Amino acid sequence: MKIVVDANVLFSGSLPVSSKIRETLLQRNHDFYAPSFVIVELFRHKDKIFKHSKLTEEEVYEFLNKMIERLHLTQTEFISSENRVKAYELCRDVDPKDAVYVALCLEIEADLWTGDKKPTRHLSEQGFVHFFSH
Repeated sequence: MKIVVDANVLFSGSLPVSSKIRETLLQRNHDFYAPSFVIVELFRHKDKIFKHSKLTEEEVYEFLNKMIERLHLTQTEFISSENRVKAYELCRDVDPKDAVYVALCLEIEADLWTGDKKPTRHLSEQGFVHFFSH
């Protein structure tokens, strides 16, 4: 199964309260995809991850490394303009930043894994119903 993972899920997976998310991310029976900029997003929030993870710095880096190794990182310029436009139309009224994740889903025919309820509800109302839940 192909699953596009957003930055919020990856961030949550690094926290101890989200051990089920962490376990799912490290499973080998799914193919996880993300836009390559997700690495920058994780780095941008590394201080929060260290603070809230209750792990040592080395343990955090080890987990993040394992998680990143599981991801198929995709450069956004390889997503067709047709899918980018379609995704933007779906997301523009709730959170245009999510359009990249939706566009990647459309491009590779994958489900979206996000923890954001508002965009999920909005996308469902727009007819996008390809979501993954762990």
